[in-house]
Amino acid sequence: PMRSAWDMLQRMDAGSCEFQAGIHIQLMAGGFRAFYDYVNMFGEDSTALASVSSLASDVMACKRKELPCYFRSAVAGCLGLHRGRGVQAHEPLQVLCSTMERSLQDGGFAEKGLHHEVLWAMCEVFEGCHGCGPWRETVKGISGRAVRQWQSEQSEDAKHIVQYARQLLEMCSA
Repeated sequence: PMRSAWDMLQRMDAGSCEFQAGIHIQLMAGGFRAFYDYVNMFGEDSTALASVSSLASDVMACKRKELPCYFRSAVAGCLGLHRGRGVQAHEPLQVLCSTMERSLQDGGFAEKGLHHEVLWAMCEVFEGCHGCGPWRETVKGISGRAVRQWQSEQSEDAKHIVQYARQLLEMCSA
């Protein structure tokens, strides 16, 4: 159902069906969150995870500006289900890193929730792994920029961003 909703959203003209697009985005964000909860409660279904990861990759590659931060955050959080796979989770890591790089490049100060979710998901992917392998320099660069951007802010999200970024920097040192 989420793939069908995404395909329909892609066919809509930007702006002409704003209300309808907003409903699809809200339902899909809920779908990504529900899928995450389902896997955490009942265990992983590798076929479903591969399907959702493929959809996440398509969503995050989309250049449409109207994809809200909460939606992209839900998608990024779902990629954290690749817990402990490290460098074997190439596509999810590619999506997470490119999403974070694009957001940081654009300033990203309005996307605090997205930064929190992406860095958390990256920590999940590398959980229990020894280092970041070929992702070391990319992860190190993203994490360093995130620490510099958010370390002076005192909100809970900013504190978590800095915590996850430092955790990733530590993983890069391993």
